[in-house]
Amino acid sequence: MRQIEATANDSHLNKADNLDKALNILKKEGRFLITCHIRPDGDAIGSIIGLGLALRSVGKEVRLFAQDDVPSAYLFLKGIDEIGHSFDIDYIKGATLIVLDCNEAKRIGDDGERLMGASKNVLIIDHHVKDTSIYPSAYTEENSRITAYIDPTSCATSAIILNMLKELSWPIDEDVANALYTGIFSDTGGFRHSNTTESVFKMAATLTGLGAQPYLVATELCSKFKKERILLLSKVLDTLELYKEGKIALIYLFKDILKDTGADEEDAQDFISYPRGIDTVEVAGFIKEIDVHDAFSDKKMVSVSLRSKSYVDCQKVAKQFGGGGHVRAAGFRMEADINELKKTLLKALMAEISKRDG
Repeated sequence: MRQIEATANDSHLNKADNLDKALNILKKEGRFLITCHIRPDGDAIGSIIGLGLALRSVGKEVRLFAQDDVPSAYLFLKGIDEIGHSFDIDYIKGATLIVLDCNEAKRIGDDGERLMGASKNVLIIDHHVKDTSIYPSAYTEENSRITAYIDPTSCATSAIILNMLKELSWPIDEDVANALYTGIFSDTGGFRHSNTTESVFKMAATLTGLGAQPYLVATELCSKFKKERILLLSKVLDTLELYKEGKIALIYLFKDILKDTGADEEDAQDFISYPRGIDTVEVAGFIKEIDVHDAFSDKKMVSVSLRSKSYVDCQKVAKQFGGGGHVRAAGFRMEADINELKKTLLKALMAEISKRDG
């Protein structure tokens, strides 16, 4: 487990002993606010709940915060109702802010910088490759209050939390186990992605032995869909476009499709697996119009998810647009016209395909 990504210009965030520092913070501090990235997915939710319940079980004061609503598919998890969407700034001033499943202030949401600046100190636990430019400039080597444990080799942040709890010898009850299992299940695509390794199955077995319920998790996430989701899937798949001899696939979600089907944006979760599953496709992109929560704004915000099978580096492509993620799964969001963005994105994807094709 003791692995950490390092860069020459980021020594204060990536020292070899950062795992020990992170564990020491969890042991010594008494008050925590735990948060994650906007539009939380299964790993973000599982790690927040799992760590939050575990900290509380050893007598810590804990509050959970996420800017956006939790997708309804995860409401079966015990502790889900603990995740709030507002925070008490006076509480934050005396608390350690734990940032899970992301490593940049803007990914926390509108109040990310404020939270990081107001908290007593900051602990980042993540498995996404980090860009050193994302950290607030106030956090220098001389006065940094940040400890970052980032392990890009881990399948999920929930997996990192599991290993941390084991190192601390803290109890893991069935609610914590179920939450962490859900996070691992989610970020491995139900144990189908390339990050599914022997160690992943060992962790799943460990968590099952501690009370996690694989059948419940699989049923809730893979076999219980609203009618509106199926209607939405039909409309989204109608937008399918193929390029580069069928090696690139794009699908789209427009606001009017949501309106016509009565679906929510969360109902489109994992739709990208359908175009990615086409036999000729190497990389798929899911381009979505997203709402801007500002009555005085006319911004056209777009969210893009990328998934590849074997050789296209999604993370590299996403970084060109200010995003990030993993080699086989990445994404970004930006203000853009969809048609113009499509042209630029296709150019970047075709360049990656051409590197392989020669």
